This record gives sequence, C-alpha cells and structure tokens, in this order.
Amino acid sequence: MRGYSYVEVMVAALLLSLSIVPATEALRVVMGSSSENRQQLILQYAALARLESTLAQPFAALEQEASATGGTTPSSYSDPISVPNRIVVFVAPHDIDNVPPDNDPLTDPDPGVVRVRVLVSDTTIHFEQVFGDFQ
Repeated sequence: MRGYSYVEVMVAALLLSLSIVPATEALRVVMGSSSENRQQLILQYAALARLESTLAQPFAALEQEASATGGTTPSSYSDPISVPNRIVVFVAPHDIDNVPPDNDPLTDPDPGVVRVRVLVSDTTIHFEQVFGDFQ
C-alpha cells in the first residue's frame, strides 16, 4: 500500500495543533516584552537627555538650585507631578572629599561641587553625575 492512512493523518494533525498553541503563546510573550523593552529604552533616553540638559545650565544656576532644594526636594528641572513616568531631577551640594569621614555626600558640602541625580518615577531608571566648577 502506498500513501498515508486516515489514522496517520489524524495523528499528524493532532501533533501539529498541539505544537502550534505553545508556539503562538511564546510569540505573544516575545512581542509583549519587545514593546516593554522599547518603552524602557525610550524612558532611559529621556532621563539621560534631562541629565544632559540640566548639566548644560550655568553652574551658578545649579549651585543656586542645590542650595534652594538641599538635594532632598525635586528641583525645578523636574516634570510636573501629574506627568506619567515623571522625570525627577535632584540637584544637591556635594561633599566630594568626605571630610569629616562619614560617607554622607550631603554633609559639609564642598564649594563648587554639585550632584545631579535624575530618575524616572515608578521605574528603576536613574542617572547621577557629580559636577564641579573647577577653574
């Protein structure tokens, strides 16, 4: 006899249908994570751009912002509270020489040094840069 029997065709169809379901589920998961990764990357670039635009400000303006906020309150370079995925910028005076040796960058800050920290709310995205006016 030549060809396939009805039972062989039915078994092949059953195996094929059972393998398609997990394959389509895997494809759906991959497509969903790709979208999440894209959104995460967009937020990272937005935070990095905000860090760069903040550092591009005149150093005197950054020092004034650092003394006004103390580094614990979001600065005026931050997004409004109502914005989703809000980019929050903290500008703080910075203790670069760690004197007294307490490992706290906010105690006894050194003149001409500020720390700019940018984070995206409700994510783990953050960037930090110590910046000085060394002349």
